Amino acid sequence: MKYLLLVAILFYIDYYYKRKVETEMKPGRDTRIAAGGKVLIRRVDNKGAAGGILSRKPSYVKIASTVASALAAIRFLSLLPMKRRALKKGAYAFFLAGALSNLYDRWVRGSVTDYISLVSRRIKSVQRVVFNLGDVFILIGGVTLFFLNLFRRRK
Repeated sequence: MKYLLLVAILFYIDYYYKRKVETEMKPGRDTRIAAGGKVLIRRVDNKGAAGGILSRKPSYVKIASTVASALAAIRFLSLLPMKRRALKKGAYAFFLAGALSNLYDRWVRGSVTDYISLVSRRIKSVQRVVFNLGDVFILIGGVTLFFLNLFRRRK
Protein backbone atom coordinates (compact mmCIF):
# COMPACT_ATOMS: atom_id res chain seq x y z
CA MET A 1 0.00 0.00 0.00
CA LYS A 2 2.81 2.41 0.84
CA TYR A 3 4.27 2.00 -2.64
CA LEU A 4 0.95 2.89 -4.27
CA LEU A 5 0.85 5.95 -2.03
CA LEU A 6 4.39 6.83 -3.15
CA VAL A 7 3.27 6.65 -6.80
CA ALA A 8 0.32 8.94 -6.04
CA ILE A 9 2.44 11.48 -4.13
CA LEU A 10 5.16 11.64 -6.79
CA PHE A 11 2.55 11.89 -9.54
CA TYR A 12 0.88 14.79 -7.73
CA ILE A 13 4.16 16.66 -7.14
CA ASP A 14 4.96 16.66 -10.86
CA TYR A 15 1.34 17.41 -11.76
CA TYR A 16 1.32 20.39 -9.39
CA TYR A 17 4.49 21.95 -10.83
CA LYS A 18 3.42 21.36 -14.43
CA ARG A 19 0.11 23.15 -13.81
CA LYS A 20 1.89 25.96 -11.94
CA VAL A 21 4.27 26.52 -14.85
CA GLU A 22 1.38 26.37 -17.34
CA THR A 23 -0.60 29.05 -15.50
CA GLU A 24 2.33 31.37 -14.79
CA MET A 25 4.49 31.10 -17.93
CA LYS A 26 4.05 31.33 -21.68
CA PRO A 27 5.81 28.66 -23.80
CA GLY A 28 9.23 29.78 -25.01
CA ARG A 29 8.96 33.31 -23.56
CA ASP A 30 9.36 33.41 -19.80
CA THR A 31 12.47 32.18 -18.04
CA ARG A 32 13.17 32.18 -14.32
CA ILE A 33 16.48 31.52 -12.66
CA ALA A 34 16.62 29.19 -9.65
CA ALA A 35 19.15 27.41 -7.43
CA GLY A 36 21.70 30.22 -7.57
CA GLY A 37 21.75 30.33 -11.36
CA LYS A 38 22.23 26.57 -11.81
CA VAL A 39 18.64 25.91 -12.96
CA LEU A 40 16.35 27.64 -15.43
CA ILE A 41 12.59 27.30 -15.16
CA ARG A 42 10.88 27.71 -18.53
CA ARG A 43 7.89 26.20 -20.25
CA VAL A 44 8.16 23.89 -23.23
CA ASP A 45 5.16 21.95 -24.52
CA ASN A 46 6.59 18.70 -25.87
CA LYS A 47 4.44 16.55 -28.17
CA GLY A 48 7.26 14.07 -28.73
CA ALA A 49 9.41 11.86 -26.58
CA ALA A 50 12.59 12.95 -24.76
CA GLY A 51 14.24 15.87 -26.52
CA GLY A 52 11.27 16.30 -28.84
CA ILE A 53 11.99 13.07 -30.73
CA LEU A 54 9.00 12.08 -32.88
CA SER A 55 7.23 15.38 -32.13
CA ARG A 56 5.64 15.16 -35.58
CA LYS A 57 4.26 11.71 -34.73
CA PRO A 58 2.63 12.25 -31.33
CA SER A 59 0.27 9.29 -31.79
CA TYR A 60 3.28 6.94 -31.98
CA VAL A 61 4.67 8.43 -28.79
CA LYS A 62 1.29 8.07 -27.05
CA ILE A 63 1.01 4.41 -27.99
CA ALA A 64 4.61 3.55 -27.08
CA SER A 65 4.28 5.41 -23.76
CA THR A 66 1.01 3.67 -22.97
CA VAL A 67 2.46 0.22 -23.67
CA ALA A 68 5.63 0.92 -21.65
CA SER A 69 3.59 2.29 -18.74
CA ALA A 70 1.22 -0.69 -18.81
CA LEU A 71 4.10 -3.17 -18.76
CA ALA A 72 5.76 -1.32 -15.88
CA ALA A 73 2.44 -1.20 -13.99
CA ILE A 74 1.89 -4.94 -14.44
CA ARG A 75 5.39 -5.71 -13.15
CA PHE A 76 5.01 -3.25 -10.27
CA LEU A 77 1.65 -4.71 -9.21
CA SER A 78 3.06 -8.25 -9.39
CA LEU A 79 5.83 -7.25 -6.97
CA LEU A 80 3.57 -5.65 -4.35
CA PRO A 81 2.45 -8.84 -2.57
CA MET A 82 6.01 -10.18 -2.39
CA LYS A 83 7.92 -9.90 0.85
CA ARG A 84 11.10 -7.88 0.80
CA ARG A 85 12.22 -6.35 -2.49
CA ALA A 86 11.62 -2.87 -1.06
CA LEU A 87 14.23 -1.22 -3.27
CA LYS A 88 12.79 -2.78 -6.42
CA LYS A 89 9.25 -1.78 -5.43
CA GLY A 90 10.44 1.76 -4.71
CA ALA A 91 12.26 1.94 -8.04
CA TYR A 92 9.15 0.82 -9.90
CA ALA A 93 7.08 3.34 -7.92
CA PHE A 94 9.35 6.18 -9.05
CA PHE A 95 9.41 4.95 -12.64
CA LEU A 96 5.66 4.48 -12.76
CA ALA A 97 4.85 7.84 -11.15
CA GLY A 98 6.89 9.69 -13.78
CA ALA A 99 5.56 7.58 -16.63
CA LEU A 100 1.94 8.05 -15.56
CA SER A 101 2.38 11.78 -15.06
CA ASN A 102 3.75 12.21 -18.57
CA LEU A 103 1.19 9.77 -19.97
CA TYR A 104 -1.62 11.79 -18.39
CA ASP A 105 -0.33 14.93 -20.11
CA ARG A 106 -0.07 13.19 -23.47
CA TRP A 107 -3.62 11.84 -23.42
CA VAL A 108 -5.44 14.67 -21.62
CA ARG A 109 -3.48 17.78 -22.64
CA GLY A 110 -1.97 16.66 -25.96
CA SER A 111 1.62 17.40 -24.93
CA VAL A 112 3.94 17.03 -21.95
CA THR A 113 4.90 20.20 -20.12
CA ASP A 114 8.64 20.35 -19.52
CA TYR A 115 10.00 23.11 -17.29
CA ILE A 116 13.51 22.46 -15.94
CA SER A 117 16.85 23.19 -17.63
CA LEU A 118 20.30 22.92 -16.09
CA VAL A 119 22.94 25.60 -16.61
CA SER A 120 26.56 24.72 -17.26
CA ARG A 121 29.35 27.20 -17.95
CA ARG A 122 31.42 24.45 -19.56
CA ILE A 123 28.77 22.76 -21.70
CA LYS A 124 26.46 25.42 -23.12
CA SER A 125 24.30 22.93 -25.05
CA VAL A 126 23.08 21.30 -21.81
CA GLN A 127 20.77 24.29 -21.37
CA ARG A 128 18.77 23.24 -24.45
CA VAL A 129 17.58 20.10 -22.67
CA VAL A 130 14.28 20.76 -20.90
CA PHE A 131 12.63 18.16 -18.69
CA ASN A 132 10.17 17.80 -15.80
CA LEU A 133 10.12 16.06 -12.43
CA GLY A 134 8.32 13.10 -14.00
CA ASP A 135 11.37 12.60 -16.23
CA VAL A 136 13.59 12.73 -13.14
CA PHE A 137 11.42 10.11 -11.43
CA ILE A 138 11.66 7.87 -14.52
CA LEU A 139 15.44 8.30 -14.51
CA ILE A 140 15.76 7.50 -10.80
CA GLY A 141 13.57 4.43 -11.14
CA GLY A 142 15.18 3.24 -14.36
CA VAL A 143 18.77 3.63 -13.15
CA THR A 144 17.95 1.92 -9.86
CA LEU A 145 16.29 -1.00 -11.68
CA PHE A 146 19.26 -1.24 -14.05
CA PHE A 147 21.72 -1.58 -11.17
CA LEU A 148 19.46 -3.93 -9.21
CA ASN A 149 19.30 -6.22 -12.23
CA LEU A 150 23.01 -5.84 -12.93
CA PHE A 151 24.02 -6.87 -9.42
CA ARG A 152 21.23 -9.30 -8.54
CA ARG A 153 22.18 -12.54 -6.95
CA ARG A 154 22.30 -15.54 -9.21
CA LYS A 155 20.62 -18.66 -7.86
